[in-house]
Amino acid sequence: MSAIVIKQPPMPNIRVSLHLSGKTYESDICLNQITQALGVEPTKARKKSDFPIGSQRTKVARDSWSLVGIRSQSYNANEQIEEFLNFWEEKKGMLKDLMTDLDLNASVSVSIHTNKQEGYPIMLFSRKLVQFSADISASIVIDDYRYN
Repeated sequence: MSAIVIKQPPMPNIRVSLHLSGKTYESDICLNQITQALGVEPTKARKKSDFPIGSQRTKVARDSWSLVGIRSQSYNANEQIEEFLNFWEEKKGMLKDLMTDLDLNASVSVSIHTNKQEGYPIMLFSRKLVQFSADISASIVIDDYRYN
């Protein structure tokens, strides 16, 4: 008698990231100042002068600093959100100071990459995430990528 094997579909890929940027095109931000203050190397940092000329002409470009999380498979986005919050909790005071001192915009981004076979993960924004975002004046952004 052979065992019955139930094949699980692949799980969605989820990533949680923090993005900081200047509020206006005219804002000149020292990205190294953010890195030094937080003691964290960004996964992506970009000066507005590095953007395509069209983005500069239309003043869409902004100096930006991001720590992009690693994609991990899960049916529950809250696992990655909790890891994100645990990482940033001790740096929250410094983030608040930077937001004020450098006049920054911030966003917490939850990226979900999934296809039809994978289904969609549980999405629940805990009070802890909402409070963290409010404390640093950050928007919460959902980037939803669905593939066939």
